[in-house]
Amino acid sequence: MRPLLLVDFDGVLNPYAAAVCPPGFVEYDLDVFPGEEPVRLNAAHGRWLRELATRFDLAWASACAEDLNQLCAPLLGLDPMPRVPMPSPPFDPELKVPAIHAFVGDRAVAWLDDLFGDAARTWAAERSEPTLLVDVDPAVGLTEPSIAELLEWHRQLQDTRTALDPVSCVEDAIALAARAHRGQRYSSPEREPYVFHPLRIMLRFDDPPAQIAAVLHDAIEDTAVEVDDLVEAGYSAEVIDAIECLTHRDGESYEGYIGRVAGNELARRVKIEDLNENLANNRRSPSNPGNAERIERYRWALARLGAPDAGR
Repeated sequence: MRPLLLVDFDGVLNPYAAAVCPPGFVEYDLDVFPGEEPVRLNAAHGRWLRELATRFDLAWASACAEDLNQLCAPLLGLDPMPRVPMPSPPFDPELKVPAIHAFVGDRAVAWLDDLFGDAARTWAAERSEPTLLVDVDPAVGLTEPSIAELLEWHRQLQDTRTALDPVSCVEDAIALAARAHRGQRYSSPEREPYVFHPLRIMLRFDDPPAQIAAVLHDAIEDTAVEVDDLVEAGYSAEVIDAIECLTHRDGESYEGYIGRVAGNELARRVKIEDLNENLANNRRSPSNPGNAERIERYRWALARLGAPDAGR
């Protein structure tokens, strides 16, 4: 399950404490806070939150969430977000904590706010689930360093998941590969289901990161799977980086592709086994000029990647 990201509005997306409207912000006369100053919004916040939405489930942690979805979200290019049920305003900010506790349950959560009190910090420290509080200056609003902090925290979460539950991660990867390659055929004489190929490569490894990278090594290149799907599925940055390296990009020369693979040790290990299997398959296929060219290309790539007994 993806982690939650709770987003306060006033002070986070609306820097109300700034003496004048900060650079990059535009003031809007919206009826979000009746009788108060115009709301200040920055289009960059919308871009950042849309990026975070590929990794987190976003929710408003603000008393004015209903108005935010109607009035502010469209201006930022955001889809409507669920909200944490809050007490009727005005209320002590400390009363956010029981409401958020009930909403979050046992999920990992990051929380953006400009006013964390003792109750919030104690709650975060005592949770057994991963919890991150990100302080935002209400005179500045959300900044790129805070986004970087959230992305790094998410990366560490994924790495921890792979380390703590590697078997489930491998099983998930096998299921994803089977779905993604459904209907495809491997170019063997038997025209077997394509997924047999990455499964065979996977079985040559005994460490989960290599097993996951192996079974998904063709997923981005040959199916509808995208990098964001792998991020959302919770695979580690190490594994996702390797799968990206194993993906032959449009317009990229074969030499450039193999050179890029050589720079990532996990990808290099997987590609060597992939090439050995493809080489063996081509050697038992009917002889023709195209097949001979592929055999020579695979032998060259194995040597470039430093494979033992390259092209055996």
